[in-house]
Formats: sequence, structure tokens, C-alpha cells
Amino acid sequence: MKKYLTFCFIVATFLSAQAQSSSSADHHRRHHHHWYPQGKWGFEAGLNTAPALRALTRKTPDSSNINPYAISLRLVKGRWGVHAAAGGKHDYSYNSVAGFADSKKITSNEVSFRTGLDYSTKLGRRFTAHVGADYVLDYFKNQDLTDSGFDVVEVIQQQSLHGAGLTTGISYWLTPRLAIMTEANFQWLTGYRDTARRFKNFPELNDNLSSAQVSTLRKSVLSGVFVVYHF
Repeated sequence: MKKYLTFCFIVATFLSAQAQSSSSADHHRRHHHHWYPQGKWGFEAGLNTAPALRALTRKTPDSSNINPYAISLRLVKGRWGVHAAAGGKHDYSYNSVAGFADSKKITSNEVSFRTGLDYSTKLGRRFTAHVGADYVLDYFKNQDLTDSGFDVVEVIQQQSLHGAGLTTGISYWLTPRLAIMTEANFQWLTGYRDTARRFKNFPELNDNLSSAQVSTLRKSVLSGVFVVYHF
């Protein structure tokens, strides 16, 4: 019984302290929102934690709904901001057959970038929402290197895209400077995809396998979880 009363007392004390802390934080936030004072420039930096979360949970992501941006930066004045985001991906694999000279090495690299303007608004005391327009760049290159022992054949596929996008998101402010943010991106991209084949020992056989114009609609809906800090 004594232990139970002691536990209740500790819980009550903790809840009381939390309530006072929350009340004080809310009072501070009402007078010092992260985009105030008006007329002064601010800076926000965000880190996408979704890849780390997927690695911890061992969850396989939906390849058609991945936020490609690892970091986000925003220069803000009042409710308007100029933002940029960038990300990249590198994959490598190597396979060989024991006792044979045959081997295959595949390397893939991708770089994604966007920049644009946005507008944000408050949704209560802790939430803010933003919407923005982007100019988007995306570059992808895949190298497939096959060594048969007789010759080394390299197949290269590269894709360069650009276009326009719409970004919208919501942030929850843990403190006036620290927030958790998720967003959705809708991007219309166009460009070219080229595939070529090269022979190390017989360069006269080098050729372009294909060259085509590409247009695509790419989206990522609430697939990124950014930790944002307002300087």
C-alpha cells in the first residue's frame, strides 16, 4: 500500500510539472511563434529520418512512394519562404561464379534536387502547414559491368529529368525552434533516357542501344519524416 501511494504521488507530481511546463511553453509560443518577429529573416534546416526508421523496423519501402530528399533548407521571412531540398542514392552489387572468370558488377547513382517558393500558416498553437511550388532536377545513372574473361562489356543507362512540382506539408512544433515535419510532393518531369554499350577489347563494337524522351508524374505522399530546427 505504501509503495502504491508513493507511486501515485510521483505520477501526480510529474503530471503537475508537465502541465505547468506545457502552460508556460504555450504562453511563450503565443507570443513568440517561430516565424515572428515580422520583417526579420530566419533559417530552417531539416533532416529526413525516414530511411533510418525503415532500417530500424526492417520495412521494405514502396519504391513508387519514396521521398528522395535527405536534407531540406528554408530561408523564411514572415510566412513566405525560399526553400531547397537535395538527396541522393548509391547502390552497388557484385556477383561472380566460383571457378570461372565470369563476374558482374552493377552500380547505380541518383541525385535529386528541388528549389522554390512556399507559404506557411498556423493551425492552432503547435501545428503549421505550408504549400509551395518547385523547380525539380533529377539525374540517374546505372552501370552494368560484365566480365566474361574474354572481354569486359559495360552497359550504361542514364536519365536526366527536369520539371515543375507542388509541395505541401504539415509541421508539429515541439518547441518554438524544433519541429517534426512530413510532406507530399507531386512532380511532373520530362527529359531523356539513353542506353549505350561499350566493349573494352573491341571498341569498334560500341553502340547506342536506345535513346528516348521520357515524361513522368512522380509523387511521394507523407513518406518523409523531417526533424526541423529553426535558427
